[in-house]
Amino acid sequence: MTSLIKFRTNLYFDRKEVVRHFGRVKANALSKIGSYTRTRARRSIRKPRRKSLGEMTPEERADFKRQQRIAKQEGRPAPKRPFVSSKPGTAPSDVTGVLKRGIEFAADLSHDSMVAGPAIADTKNREAPSVLEYGGRTELTYGPDIGDTVTVAPRPTTHPAFASALADLPELMQLL
Repeated sequence: MTSLIKFRTNLYFDRKEVVRHFGRVKANALSKIGSYTRTRARRSIRKPRRKSLGEMTPEERADFKRQQRIAKQEGRPAPKRPFVSSKPGTAPSDVTGVLKRGIEFAADLSHDSMVAGPAIADTKNREAPSVLEYGGRTELTYGPDIGDTVTVAPRPTTHPAFASALADLPELMQLL
């Protein structure tokens, strides 16, 4: 099962309460599947590359050239080109590493299972990981278009990673 999880360390699979609830064999199997899912999801998220001048829209190119002229006049370093957005259906890009580091897994005692996915961050835009995974509408919280509502196509990370874990670890599924 993949989901957004509220990060709680007392639900790690090595905790006594969790091992007592599942039993050692099932806890170990769920822990390995969760660990594999987290690793695959983290590896699918890459740093974005910069756009070439040919990839920029005319507005982006004009703005970039203007910023270059201003920087040269003021003696500052040249500005960097904008980043390329990830394509819908592929894993999202992560400039800062916050999304990548935030992917976790934990025991779900109420459903007798394991959950994996981006942990809910204590930031302004708490819905961002969910919108990236499933798609939807969100309000921009930074940049020149702050406050605008945009539609984001799904860029799944956890679901493909979980499917890969289940396919690559069939022997663990027999233990569940």
